[in-house]
Amino acid sequence: DAVSFSGDTAAVGEFTFTLQVTDGQGATDSREFTVITVKAVDPHFESVVSLLHFEGADTSTVFTDQSGKRWSGAAQISTTDKRFGSSSLLCSGAPIVVTEKRSAVLEAEDFTAEAWFKANSIPSSTWYSLFGNWAANAGWCVFLKPDGLLNWNSGTLAAPATHAPIQVGTWYHLAASRQGGALKLFLGGEQVLAVADAQALSSLQPLRVGGNAVASDGWRGYLDEFRLTRGVARYTANFTP
Repeated sequence: DAVSFSGDTAAVGEFTFTLQVTDGQGATDSREFTVITVKAVDPHFESVVSLLHFEGADTSTVFTDQSGKRWSGAAQISTTDKRFGSSSLLCSGAPIVVTEKRSAVLEAEDFTAEAWFKANSIPSSTWYSLFGNWAANAGWCVFLKPDGLLNWNSGTLAAPATHAPIQVGTWYHLAASRQGGALKLFLGGEQVLAVADAQALSSLQPLRVGGNAVASDGWRGYLDEFRLTRGVARYTANFTP
């Protein structure tokens, strides 16, 4: 006898599935039932200071942070493309900014900042910042450069990553992870930069997603699943995003 099973198991939540059974004579019978899928528990959730899934209606400017922080800005929710769920953040050169200015400031501690991104264009002159608060040699951010490579900037430090150039229209996972003064960038789970950086990353500028504190550095493309974890280096070796 054959049993067929249909349904979307990639999402998280409560879903109705249909189980259809066919016997040896070709007769079929089906029943509906409900299952609940959940995400694995994050052992570092209490250290998460920002978690943005960018779920919402198309063109919405409401950005729900699971940590309770409030965000505002000219970017918007888009259902045109996404890495997970039903939508993502679309940036056209302007970021979103956390309104509690000092709520996500990094000092000299361990941390992990990560997100999925998809570029709509590669910069031709100015660099595009994915997230951070860098400006005037203070704070930090991760840039995409005109050569298609990523760059870590903190204070006066500018450290280029080594990897194949970023391609327009492709989703990538990016993580900046620091442990004990060693900063590493991971692209798609593979380490592409390791540099000594033990400095305090404090700045008077608030955290931004889709840019930094320089107006011309705004991201052009999509971002999804941004997470900032303070006090924990989630990634110290290659991993699967």
